[in-house]
Amino acid sequence: MQLHPFDELKARARHTRHNFVRDIRSEVTSLDNNQILIVTRLLDEYHDLSVAMVLDAELCIAEIACKAERMPYPTCEESEGAYDSLIGLNVYQRGILREIRSRVEREAGCTHFTELIEASLRALFAGLYNVRRSVDIENLITIEQRRQLNIRRPMLAGTCRSFRKSDRNDGEFDVAIERIREAGYDPAELDPHGSLFGKGVAGHG
Repeated sequence: MQLHPFDELKARARHTRHNFVRDIRSEVTSLDNNQILIVTRLLDEYHDLSVAMVLDAELCIAEIACKAERMPYPTCEESEGAYDSLIGLNVYQRGILREIRSRVEREAGCTHFTELIEASLRALFAGLYNVRRSVDIENLITIEQRRQLNIRRPMLAGTCRSFRKSDRNDGEFDVAIERIREAGYDPAELDPHGSLFGKGVAGHG
């Protein structure tokens, strides 16, 4: 069987030690009052850097903090406070990356902190639809009602203690379904996290 070009290229390193590895990970979390927390971390041989941002309901930066745990030079840490100038900036605007660079002078900031902020925004925009939907749904139902919905998901039912089939509570389930419908959502299309149910939830409708 002929290898895919990607597989062929990657296979060249199969028996060779990596010389350098860099990982960038972003986590986007819905908070109370329609706020959103984004935490992005960069790890490589020289750096352990993180940026945390809180956006308000209008997607303006309400809080931002940078942290250098490991860095090539002691002076790198001095750039952590340079990004306070971004507070109040609406991230959902044309030319946002250019605006960030204009607010933080190159010699005052850190190339990698700026990179992490840009990665944070890309993660936000990629998941914003689910983030907003999850905020709406989680404000409508309780944690127990969310669990009752998940117990009826074919892929989750009976898979762990939290989704034990014997814990089914029709009363809590019916309340959750009614609240979701009243908010204009189709219970068969999304779960409390704003994700698609796939084949739907057994027992609704």
